[in-house]
Amino acid sequence: MSTRTRTSIALAALVSPLGVAAAVTLGSGAAAAAPSCDAGQALVRSIDTASSAATICQYQGDGALEYHGMAKDSGNMIDLPAHSRSTPRGTVYYAINNGYEYDVYPDGLTILGPDGSIMSSEPAL
Repeated sequence: MSTRTRTSIALAALVSPLGVAAAVTLGSGAAAAAPSCDAGQALVRSIDTASSAATICQYQGDGALEYHGMAKDSGNMIDLPAHSRSTPRGTVYYAINNGYEYDVYPDGLTILGPDGSIMSSEPAL
């Protein structure tokens, strides 16, 4: 466990219009370590950018994927079901929440808005 200070202001279950459940933890804004996999999960990919960190984990039992994302400025974290697809940049792991798509590439993180426009695209550090 890191020395991260995390004030759990809220741990809520959110349901998007697509019926995707997400767990959100609001942080204290303190420096935070990259998200890690939970017990029973194996690390698939981890990415660290200037303003975000994301980890893709796979459940050892059924092989389902999960996205653990964090905004570095606030420490806010989100956990979402994840999926994968092949692209010219390599395998991308992605999660969708309220129409926003979080794409974890081998070389960076891209966030797409509900209309498909790029909201953020950052290279890995």
